[in-house]
Amino acid sequence: MGGRRKARIWRWTRRLPELVRGADAEVAQALVMATADAVDPRGLDSLADLLGWDAEFNGIVLRQIGRLAESCVVPAKRRVLDAVRPFVLSDKASLARDAAIACAILEDFDAIDPLIELLGRQDESVLKAAAWALNRLTALSYPRDQARWRTWLVMENQWLTSVAPGLVQGLGDPESAQVVNALNELSSRRYRRDRIADWMTPVLRDARVEIRRLACTALGRLGSKAALADLVVCLNDGDSDVAREAWNSLRAITGKNLPQDARLWTVLCVP
Repeated sequence: MGGRRKARIWRWTRRLPELVRGADAEVAQALVMATADAVDPRGLDSLADLLGWDAEFNGIVLRQIGRLAESCVVPAKRRVLDAVRPFVLSDKASLARDAAIACAILEDFDAIDPLIELLGRQDESVLKAAAWALNRLTALSYPRDQARWRTWLVMENQWLTSVAPGLVQGLGDPESAQVVNALNELSSRRYRRDRIADWMTPVLRDARVEIRRLACTALGRLGSKAALADLVVCLNDGDSDVAREAWNSLRAITGKNLPQDARLWTVLCVP
């Protein structure tokens, strides 16, 4: 999408809450759906601002947040995740279902605990959505068993507090073997991979060419959108192998097949 068209769309998208609140139900619904159609990640902020405004309108907003997030490459802001998550435990089955799906698409790992809570509900559509969301977030296919999922979550959090700090320290080790080991271990995780990406991206600026190249590879394996902006910077790395590996990882994470051109990737990946 061209820059001028994006600017035009944003001029009305940022006014979405104001426009919706002054419109009748049919027009309001059309505006919300048009915001998702625009495929501009900034629209997520405007949609999130509508949550809670009208109880009858929350469902369509949650669904359009999920639809827009699925289309966007740039990760959503924390405030969007925080606005959607409380609806996971809604007493209304349709809202709980829509919120569960949206949280998974937004990759909100803070939603895992309430999603596990949903596995105790009776409504089949809610159970199905919770199971799908947990599978999408974790890449695991456990049964709808709260105890099994809670055990897994405890173990993952223990790993984050007891094992991960040593690996993060290893990322700055002068011995290349220690850095490589840390990159391999960290990139094999799925839970909280947005946080893990933040730990790993400084390695992209390491003085050692081979370490920078391996860091690009590891971030592609990790698959977190949180690394995209840093990988775009690496397209201009002075070493062609590093730049090429950054390009490979950008394509792997986004599913896009743009040329190895930092300008094009910047438009796509950098807010």
